[in-house]
Amino acid sequence: MEVVTGALPRFLPMLTDLLVSGYKLQKSVKSGIMFLQVELESMQGAIEKISEMPPEQLDKQDKIWARDVRELSYDIEDCIDALMTVSIVGFGGLGKTTLAKAVYEKIGAQFDCRAFVSISQTPDMVKLFRSLLYELSIRINDEEMNEKWLINKLREFLQEKRYFIVFDDIWDISVWKVIKCALPDMKKNNNNDNKQYLAEELAEVSHTMLKKCAGVPLAIISIASLLRSKGRSKTEWCNVCNSIGTGLEDSLDVKNMRKILSFSYYDLPYHLRTCLLYLSVFPEDYKISKDRLIKMWIAEGFIRCEKQKKRGLFELGESYFHELINRSMIQPVYTKYSTVIEQCCLHDMVLDLIRSLSSEENFIDILNDVDLKSPSHKARRLCAQYGKVDLATTQATRSLHQVRSLVFVHSTLGKMPSLGKFRVLRVLDLPGCDLSQECSLKYLGKLRHLRYLGLRCTRIAELPKAIKNLVFLQTLDVTANHNLRRLPTEVVKLRNLTSLHFDRWIEVPERIGKLTSLEQLSRFGINDSGNNIKELGRLTELRELCIVCHTQWNDCLEKSLVESLSKLQKIQTLSFQISDGRGNLSAWVAPRHLRKLDLTGCWFSNLPAWMNHKFLLDVAFLCISVRKLQQQDLEILGTLPALHYLNLKVDHGNLIIHRGFFIGAYSFPCLVQCLLREFGGPVVFKQGAMPRLTSLELTFPMCTSREIIDMGLGNLSTLQNIAICFNNVKTSKIDAEDTLMHVTEIHPNRPTIEINYQRRCRWTS
Repeated sequence: MEVVTGALPRFLPMLTDLLVSGYKLQKSVKSGIMFLQVELESMQGAIEKISEMPPEQLDKQDKIWARDVRELSYDIEDCIDALMTVSIVGFGGLGKTTLAKAVYEKIGAQFDCRAFVSISQTPDMVKLFRSLLYELSIRINDEEMNEKWLINKLREFLQEKRYFIVFDDIWDISVWKVIKCALPDMKKNNNNDNKQYLAEELAEVSHTMLKKCAGVPLAIISIASLLRSKGRSKTEWCNVCNSIGTGLEDSLDVKNMRKILSFSYYDLPYHLRTCLLYLSVFPEDYKISKDRLIKMWIAEGFIRCEKQKKRGLFELGESYFHELINRSMIQPVYTKYSTVIEQCCLHDMVLDLIRSLSSEENFIDILNDVDLKSPSHKARRLCAQYGKVDLATTQATRSLHQVRSLVFVHSTLGKMPSLGKFRVLRVLDLPGCDLSQECSLKYLGKLRHLRYLGLRCTRIAELPKAIKNLVFLQTLDVTANHNLRRLPTEVVKLRNLTSLHFDRWIEVPERIGKLTSLEQLSRFGINDSGNNIKELGRLTELRELCIVCHTQWNDCLEKSLVESLSKLQKIQTLSFQISDGRGNLSAWVAPRHLRKLDLTGCWFSNLPAWMNHKFLLDVAFLCISVRKLQQQDLEILGTLPALHYLNLKVDHGNLIIHRGFFIGAYSFPCLVQCLLREFGGPVVFKQGAMPRLTSLELTFPMCTSREIIDMGLGNLSTLQNIAICFNNVKTSKIDAEDTLMHVTEIHPNRPTIEINYQRRCRWTS
């Protein structure tokens, strides 16, 4: 919606508020506002209608009119923002590469040879083929640089083999034609196989669309995701089929591929189009943090409150994020610990599309790629990607007063113009830029509309006291700055701050409890006196909290911390790290909304009574240490319905028996990764236990070959990786290793295995 309507949706509600909020307005002023409201609503309705049409169907006059209205809306908002500096008014696909890598690792060993090759937009074919031959362990001489010779050599090598080669990121059909010459046999996807992606009852229209997709997985996934939002209406499916024209049927090239993706883009709701376009600030193959992205969306005003629903802005932003994933416009990136999505990335074709749209609509300008020398150019958002950028001398900086976002990604900063020139800046993200010069942040306090301030790894030694002027600031990130030792006391005046990130050594202002809007806080260090613990209890809006304790633990600290944590009923993620391993939170009862609990270094004497499926319905990540674990405790943990990652450490010296434990059928229904550390003996897995487990890591103080066989690893039907560390083996190492190798060889999945002994064990939480 931003691309077509500009800032209209943001300031139209402000005019409505003026009319209905009981202000005593002069008659002429009121009638003027009503006239302006009617005119702007009419404009918005017209350009929303325009936005529903693909660009190629619009005549030139419509495009010019929409552009002028958009620029006018930005200018109006700039005037409103300028006024707000003196009056305090608050207002509110695709998965192909990921799948290829997963399959490559999963079944690659079943082929005679395999290779995974990444290809740039302008590949050196000789270099590409030499790299491929090297990965296939084919030795060639340096002088053998001829492309034709390399193709023949590769084709000869592969002729009689079952080979598995992944070519990732091919942009040009001509490149693929050259590569295909080196492969003895290549076939496109069969449409009969592709029909599994589409509804069986719509066979005729499905067949037509598959023909237009020409067997290209990206096109199939994109269209399938679009059709999912249309239901099972044959009329809707036929409309989609007719709209994409010939697709890739006549010509398998980038232009036609973009047309299919463009249709999926224009089918998005207005607000999702704006959010998707903002991702063009990130470079190719970049893993984008979900939290960072949503905070930027909020700072830009793309996410607005739903008055009828009790959802916060971040939660609403998460729903936008997941909707873009469901529509296959962005790809999820999973962590190794769980199925929780913490990052995303863009397919190169999607990135190419949104960059083109962003450039056409003057939405985002990438400093390295776009010619910004035109004096009439009005850059709304600037992004530097790779290399060193000298903003002070760039001709694009002639007009900075309208810039809303300044984002650096893998780029360093040369000379920086005065921050005072960025009058309406909302997002300033400079990770990795050197801001050690005293003048770098001199005019930071003039950025009165700033919502997002990212200063990670910028070598700053202090924050200016004028930071108190940033009354709308929502996010402040100053992590990885080793010269920064304290936050200024003025920080506590930032009452709209929702996210505050700093390192454990940084001294926090005494009255941090005044930041009552905080939702994220890390890494909060407990001081020697423990006085700052009480301040935590006042931050009742916290969703995520990371606490670090390097002082000596005692009963007084425990009592204060439990008292404060008990007041934080909205906590979803809690991490408590204590250096001496003596921490104890047995008296604390976790809130019901908890999703992630990491209590590294905190020992429980017994499993807490509240740690069961009735209290912890949503916990996906759990890291705990229990001194006296019993079989019934393991059974209780096995009932947690959402648990994906478990790191459980036991004090085996306190175990009454050393015969081990067993995991029963139907227990741990969603567990993906499991670490069981320092158990008194092996754990026995019954048939049906941990039905989704892919990774298992175990530590045993003592074990025999017979006990290894009796563990029942074959009952873990989805297991892919095993790591076992023996502290003391009652038989020879060779026998233990042979036994484990035999167990994995007869396992249906043939999981990979890693065996360590006492001095080599390495575990990470």
